[in-house]
Amino acid sequence: MKNSKKNILIPNIKTSYFFNKVILAINELRNTLKENWFYFFSHHQKDQLNRCYAIDFGFKGFKLYVCARCLGIYPGLLFGSGLIWKGTIIENNFLLIILGPVMTWIQVLMERCLAVSNNQIRTISGFCLGLSFALAVDLLFDNLFEVKILLFGLVNAPGVLLLITRDLKKWRNGGALFNKS
Repeated sequence: MKNSKKNILIPNIKTSYFFNKVILAINELRNTLKENWFYFFSHHQKDQLNRCYAIDFGFKGFKLYVCARCLGIYPGLLFGSGLIWKGTIIENNFLLIILGPVMTWIQVLMERCLAVSNNQIRTISGFCLGLSFALAVDLLFDNLFEVKILLFGLVNAPGVLLLITRDLKKWRNGGALFNKS
């Protein structure tokens, strides 16, 4: 019986350098995933888990946190896309396009000013927001320069930027990113 070790190839220097880089990249990816797996379905910090649904798998205390608003946005996008694909004509779809962001703004303001909100409200406002996104994109593709949609986006953009810059300033000063207060 021949020794099977004779058939082993010894990689040259370039090959081993490449494989070392690949192994280092895989290890770095593994470590990053181990530390940040939490943010795959929830982009909230750990002190804001009240804004997420917790799915308990009963396996060593493993819980999967899913953002409540995002859980509404994606089905809303799919539902709106399905209506568009099916060819369903919605009268006054501009009102539906306005309804999603307005509901979300009302919910965010209630949450920040009055501390009144829950995940069901976040999911419903997310669904309306996703539906309005799909309808707005369809309307923009039909009429590329639809003035009403462009103006509505320009009206919403400063408010979003104001909230983001306010939260980033707090974060730079040592506070939690995207905290309610």
